[in-house]
Amino acid sequence: MVNAAGGRVDYWDIVARALRVTWRSKPLWVFGFLVSLGGGNVLNWSERVGAPVRDYLTMHVGVLVLAVVLVVVVWLALFVISIISRGALVGGTRDADAGARVALGDAWACGVRRFWGLLGLLAFGVAAFLVVSVILAVPLVLPIAAGAPGIAISIVIGALLAIPYLAFLVVLALTIIYAERAYVLAGVGFQESLAIGWSLMRRCLGQSLLVWLIALLSDVIFFLALVVILAVIAVPFVLIGLASAVVGLILGIPVGIVFVCVATGAYGTYKYALWTIAYRELAGSVAGPPVPLACGGEGGASVETAADELPERRSW
Repeated sequence: MVNAAGGRVDYWDIVARALRVTWRSKPLWVFGFLVSLGGGNVLNWSERVGAPVRDYLTMHVGVLVLAVVLVVVVWLALFVISIISRGALVGGTRDADAGARVALGDAWACGVRRFWGLLGLLAFGVAAFLVVSVILAVPLVLPIAAGAPGIAISIVIGALLAIPYLAFLVVLALTIIYAERAYVLAGVGFQESLAIGWSLMRRCLGQSLLVWLIALLSDVIFFLALVVILAVIAVPFVLIGLASAVVGLILGIPVGIVFVCVATGAYGTYKYALWTIAYRELAGSVAGPPVPLACGGEGGASVETAADELPERRSW
């Protein structure tokens, strides 16, 4: 673990604590599932299916308008819930890691109270991503107008910009990850949370990348385990399907959906716990001179405000 005196990181301890928080705080699984519901999907219809649907909707414009409104309303509701769930998971992890019992209502209240700042941080991240992506896309697109030579130039430019662009994405992601946790746990404002996120990312880049690799490895393990377990669960329903495909599907699909939802909720809780515990440890390691910084930074500026151990800064 990060030690303010020794500056060492026990990554296995961070993983073990994240797993312990996940197992002991099952109410947080709800938010682990809800946090992933803020996105949307694009459906591609074939012409054979799409044509009759278009004809029907042409004659029923009101149905189309109502459907669009309902989709937008549902998406907005899920998006708001996913933002609230971020705060609930971060705050709930802090209390669970300290040994406290986490209640669903308390975690939800934490997420509600920190909603606007989390929304602002998400909007900032998306805006920064779009601005930089558009700026870097311009020198890639313009040479294409010159034909084959221009395409070759675009490829060269793309190769040169690839590494800086990936570095930007990593820096942006880590800054937002830490800023969210500073905003929820330290009770600071929007701008100060961004400053803390940037400072912590800059000072602890090496440790942060190792945590990211652990998270990536966790993704791979979770996906493989999910596939294997689903295959095992499917066996009895496949056997039932040999006698009656309809019965096999009716029984198997709900079981599979429930399992995937529970697994997704548990894993989402683990991922947020992993990054929240890592943030707390890294923030503690760079809080306050003259203690040596764990990340090789310079003395002076402190992210002590990010150390959420201060009781007077608790946000819920």
